[in-house]
Amino acid sequence: MVVFHCGGCGEALKKNQVDKHLGGVCRRAQTLSCIDCGTDFSRDSYKDHIKCVTEQEKYGGANYTAPTNVNKGEKKQNQWFEIVQSAINLNSGSPQAQILLKKLQYYPNTPRKRAKFINFTNNSIKGFPPRTVEEVWSILETLLPKPGTNEANQPKKNDTEDQNTSEVPIENEETNKSQTKRKQNSEDDEQSSKKSKTNDEDEDVQDDNNQAVPTNPRFEWYDEIKRALSKATDQTLSLDVLRKKIFKRYKKLKPNQDKQDEGLFKKLEKKIQRAPFVEQIEKNVFRLSE
Repeated sequence: MVVFHCGGCGEALKKNQVDKHLGGVCRRAQTLSCIDCGTDFSRDSYKDHIKCVTEQEKYGGANYTAPTNVNKGEKKQNQWFEIVQSAINLNSGSPQAQILLKKLQYYPNTPRKRAKFINFTNNSIKGFPPRTVEEVWSILETLLPKPGTNEANQPKKNDTEDQNTSEVPIENEETNKSQTKRKQNSEDDEQSSKKSKTNDEDEDVQDDNNQAVPTNPRFEWYDEIKRALSKATDQTLSLDVLRKKIFKRYKKLKPNQDKQDEGLFKKLEKKIQRAPFVEQIEKNVFRLSE
């Protein structure tokens, strides 16, 4: 993690704290300096300083030897930064998506799987609607390395290895075949058991439109709020009516969930306040702003 000294007040700031600090506490500060290497940066150029010297390199003296192997976690972080930077350079997607991509530069530990990425973004970088998060993931997904690439680049075994393999005694070959067959039968039984279990878990319930939905789906709060408001007259609802509609939908989708309405009400209020497409026109009266 790169740390900077503010040129205005001298406060030590982690990289993801700089923008907020310069926008609030020290608006007139024009420079930042890296604590490790002492290099000065402008308000914009510091963003390119993503890695600095280690303590071993700084204080090791003439006897210090840089390691030849790169830390696996550091390698992944560098790869992620390059992917996000490439997505920004493409300049594709909506303006909101571009803003979110620029913010992701400062989160090197962002998950690379869709479900975890969406959950992380909603919790760590708030203020963006679900469709924008999905849009950004779609952009990044096209740039992520495809699985199996390393396997395609693996060198083939040489002829000597193939020849040695072909000279294995016949009795060992028969033993391997027997073991392989038993393993295959075991995998088939396990697969059959999993399939049966999946069929049992996939029993459906009916939603308001008599369409089948999974028994334990994820409840998309923002989508349900937008759905309720869009169907209302003038796309406007009081908090009480909106609450009843959301609760009815929640209990329909999650009939087995044991949770008090008061807890859901507090969560609903937070979601309404954070939703960028909701406008409060009066006390406890909300309207769809899109």
